[in-house]
Amino acid sequence: MKKIIAIALASIVAVGFAGAQSPDEPEIRSASSAKVEFINYEGPHSAVDSAAAIRGIGVELAASLKAGTGSATAGNDARYAVIRAVDPSETGRFEADILVIGASAQVDHIRNLRLIISGYLETMHGYSRENARVLSVFITVYNAVHRCDTAYFGAKYKAVVLTYLSKENAGLSTRYDEWPGRSRIVIPLTSSGTAGEAKGPGVDTGTLSEKPVIDSMEKDNPDKGVEDRKGMVDIREGEIDDAKKAAEADRAAIAEEEKRIEAEKARLAGEKAALERDKAAAGTTGEEAAAGDPQSAELTKREAEIAAGEKEVAAGEKAVEEKKAAVTAAEAGTAAAEASVAAERADIAGDMKAAIAEEVAAKQEDARATILVVELVDPNAPYARLAMVNVDKGSFSKRSVVNTIRADSLMDAGGAYIAVAGKPVPGGAVRLVRLRKDSLEQEKESAVDVFPDTNLRMVGTELFAIVSEGGKYYLGSFDPATLTLNRRSSVEVSPFTWLGDSAKGFVVQKPDGGFAILGKADLKPVKEFAR
Repeated sequence: MKKIIAIALASIVAVGFAGAQSPDEPEIRSASSAKVEFINYEGPHSAVDSAAAIRGIGVELAASLKAGTGSATAGNDARYAVIRAVDPSETGRFEADILVIGASAQVDHIRNLRLIISGYLETMHGYSRENARVLSVFITVYNAVHRCDTAYFGAKYKAVVLTYLSKENAGLSTRYDEWPGRSRIVIPLTSSGTAGEAKGPGVDTGTLSEKPVIDSMEKDNPDKGVEDRKGMVDIREGEIDDAKKAAEADRAAIAEEEKRIEAEKARLAGEKAALERDKAAAGTTGEEAAAGDPQSAELTKREAEIAAGEKEVAAGEKAVEEKKAAVTAAEAGTAAAEASVAAERADIAGDMKAAIAEEVAAKQEDARATILVVELVDPNAPYARLAMVNVDKGSFSKRSVVNTIRADSLMDAGGAYIAVAGKPVPGGAVRLVRLRKDSLEQEKESAVDVFPDTNLRMVGTELFAIVSEGGKYYLGSFDPATLTLNRRSSVEVSPFTWLGDSAKGFVVQKPDGGFAILGKADLKPVKEFAR
């Protein structure tokens, strides 16, 4: 670093470039905000992967990308893949990591999608687990806000990024059933070489914190997203501290280089003065040197060396001035980021007070005006969640997490609600669920599948439903408190059968159209007859 001026301050080039890459704050603030409410699959699953296994998908993607010999992609396009979209030849816009959710992917909850992103960020960019979690929240909201907005991505990202995006797949849908094959998550990258704890290109937190994203988090979370927003502020403050330290180091490096240049200028001045004295003593100049005169040739050589040294010094002074300008620009960007973070901290404090006030007001609402409703997630589909609504104000005080309840299956079981929930899709299952009346939280789930359109019937202390097993259907008796299957019929029944309660037993209809009377104690056939 000390010997060649051209590379003496190479580390500062990155700082200047980072400043140039900073998004224009007024332009970002003018972007329109969008409501983001993720609709997840909430219901029984045929199999449940651990959080570690789900995070491992992202970890493996990052490890594969790192291990690749110059490859820009890793993973399986049919399930999960990542694309490193970079182009050093273009400046002024962002590069990106793009997470591809393939057509065969089975991720169906935003929580699990964030686990995958978090694992990727930890391994690829070196973030801590908590910081990676916070960033994954912002990345998903950011991509939902800008879903299908190719004009936005085209204005902010390099051309290489746009080659992997289309109007149909850019960003993240808010519906889990539109993720496989139809969503590509864009992770904006800095080009500065550092980003908080990241090594090499890191996630550009300023872009992820743009106003539409913050607005969405404020509107779409009961607590206004304050905890995640606080986490992002902490990350950005760490980056700001790192940027300030880097600027101080760069300023110190510039000062050292200026000292070296001044010393070199003084040395050259001394050499030049000595040359002039020697030329005067010789009574000649380089131009008057006789051909073959050793003394004159030596003077000419010294004169050329001094001129070359002066030219190098001039180039070094120009380079230092450029580096000073780059650091100044970077410091201006850091100051702007610092102001933005300070404003966000103030907003968070205000939102925390507002959230507390709203919670107090909600507790004071007249409980007599609050009723239970079955809220269809999609008015044109039979899947619903339970909700408590204040009919005077039209406000929701709570909703069940489970959102795949069959709207016509809800049963009041005294101390709880019982319903059929789930979807018969890959990875999903259709089972009985029991939800608490006070919180609407699920407390039990049956271990066996049931027919999606089964009738639920309480007879005495038993709950009856149609059990699905290997494509065949049977009448099953369940404990309503635990949803444990006590017994099932030994004969097949039509999944649409009505359960008739007679003195001789339960009357059910079979797949062939005939009827059977099943003993109440064991559900074995007592009598069968044709219709």
